[in-house]
Amino acid sequence: MNIDENILLQKMNKLFEPFSKAIEYEPNNAMRYIERGDTYMRWNIPNKALEDYNKAIELDQYNAEFYIRRARTYSRMQQDKRLDDYNKAAELDPHNPAVYSNRGDAYNQASQYENALKDFCKAIELDPSNTWAHLQCGYIYQNINRHDKAIEKFTQILNSNQELFNCANLYYDCACSYRVLEQYGQAEEAFAKAIELSDDVYKQRYRELWEEDNNDVMNEIMQIARKFPLKG
Repeated sequence: MNIDENILLQKMNKLFEPFSKAIEYEPNNAMRYIERGDTYMRWNIPNKALEDYNKAIELDQYNAEFYIRRARTYSRMQQDKRLDDYNKAAELDPHNPAVYSNRGDAYNQASQYENALKDFCKAIELDPSNTWAHLQCGYIYQNINRHDKAIEKFTQILNSNQELFNCANLYYDCACSYRVLEQYGQAEEAFAKAIELSDDVYKQRYRELWEEDNNDVMNEIMQIARKFPLKG
């Protein structure tokens, strides 16, 4: 171990020392392990977080939030364990929208889009202001070729929560779905709006992405985009 690694290790030990001392003082308090586990996760040390979450669940088997936290430590290669924990959380707290948002995300990462969509819709049912769940629904609708529904979701977000998301991205997503639906006028408008709201880097990237899947019918859209020139 070199000097830099030693210094880093000392800093890490100092960071976790208060949490470890709290555990020594209250070894049967599940929240003390959750607090240290959360800190491990913030520092991207999931294996150590998992140990603490396991201990917390051993001490309190009826807290749904503990199972949600532990599920997040599992990699995509451990999908069964993730889903087992999310299922347990749903059993313990069936009215918690976070359960369904997180389980929906796990399904989505596994390309189980129908299951993911059900969970995100359930999260929205329990918390209509859950904009992230609305957004994920929009992306899933794109993946399953329900572009009309995707546009509906993206537009809903743009109309209600513009400060929370990159509006340029949402307009670009709308433009892509309009193009698939061969609604070229709406695609032009949405793409032009994406370009208008983008910084220079994204202006260039959007144009590149658009041209990669371009065809003769879409040439007019590119002319619209070029009305917003890049700075030199």
